[in-house]
Amino acid sequence: MEEGKCSSVAVLMSTYNGELYLREQLDSIFRQKYVNVTIYVRDDGSADNTIDILSDYEKCYPGKIYVDRGINVGWKRSFMELVRRTSKLSCKYDYYAFSDQDDIWLPEKLKRATESLSEIKNEIKLYCSNQYYYKDGVNQGCVRTREVMKPTVENSLIRNLAIGCTIVTSPRLMMLMASGEPAGPPPHDFWIYQLAVLMGEAIVDHNSYILYRQHNTNQIGAKKSKFDIWKRRVRKLLFPDIKHEREIQARELLRIYSEFMSEDVRLKVGRVAYYRKSFASRLRLMMNHNYTSGKASNDFWLRLRILFGQL
Repeated sequence: MEEGKCSSVAVLMSTYNGELYLREQLDSIFRQKYVNVTIYVRDDGSADNTIDILSDYEKCYPGKIYVDRGINVGWKRSFMELVRRTSKLSCKYDYYAFSDQDDIWLPEKLKRATESLSEIKNEIKLYCSNQYYYKDGVNQGCVRTREVMKPTVENSLIRNLAIGCTIVTSPRLMMLMASGEPAGPPPHDFWIYQLAVLMGEAIVDHNSYILYRQHNTNQIGAKKSKFDIWKRRVRKLLFPDIKHEREIQARELLRIYSEFMSEDVRLKVGRVAYYRKSFASRLRLMMNHNYTSGKASNDFWLRLRILFGQL
């Protein structure tokens, strides 16, 4: 990118019955400083006034917001469809970003992300940041109150450090994501974060540039008490509804992207993908502390889940 030139950013947003907060979110995206923004929206079959609101913005910002009126497929598939559709436009934009329908972006959010990414030479790269909890119109402080662990291949297979609404990526990473169709599919943010760590670079910014709105209709991400978290863990261990999400994601990574991985990375992914093939494999993974969530209390439960084949 030429010095002094604003970065162009394609913002990907999936909407569903988002009439309450959508205008505030769209306004905050169009107020981003020192970047040229274009928004691509896929509506997931809304039954409220979401489409009318989006139509208003199409008229107010011609050529800067494009809306696809889709059927309801769920937020995971909706975002994956957006990725596949917009990755074909990779030559038009310097960067891509994901957005929820109900947050508020601070004016320097994309500027901070694009400046950070511009310092990385690797073409496969991702930026993500902290968030401020925003409830009842009040900023309740950062979600992460201390520095998080540095992304590694091993811990990226266990924990997602990249919340979707904070992610900004390179076109090459978006093209890589669009080139495969994982089973499930997994959450788009976890999946693209893993691709970045396994085959490129990921930046995790401890600072926040987004008001991450919490309300009763959140799809994911609501803040839970420690008691609720522990109760859920015990219940899942005693009465497992086993989905093997981490294991399946690891297998899908190998199936789709094995040829792009180094031998060392393939080995590390394979330890999770095939950890249940024998009791010895479970024990080896359980004792390997490079596979960590970053917190001792969480890792206690992680080791139990590995031992019981519930990863």
